[in-house]
Amino acid sequence: MVLTAPSLQDLFTKLYNMPIVPFTRFNNTVVMGSGVVAFALSPFVYFLAKIMVSRYRDVFLARLKQTKAWKAMQATSLYKWYYKYEQYEW
Repeated sequence: MVLTAPSLQDLFTKLYNMPIVPFTRFNNTVVMGSGVVAFALSPFVYFLAKIMVSRYRDVFLARLKQTKAWKAMQATSLYKWYYKYEQYEW
């Protein structure tokens, strides 16, 4: 439907006559359809990923901070330097 829309014919003609754009094969129905679907779903994927990453960080960091390896790393001077550097506000 997108490829056959009369209002977009001039745009597709100009894109097809450009030097590199035709290599994307935008005139293929599968490529155009997947591009439209990806564009339409991208806001949902963004917000879902943002929620999932924040939950993962909360759960994962809580478990990680209880391990002996994390406590051993906190005792190093490199970690103390990094923690001091992290407190500065730029």
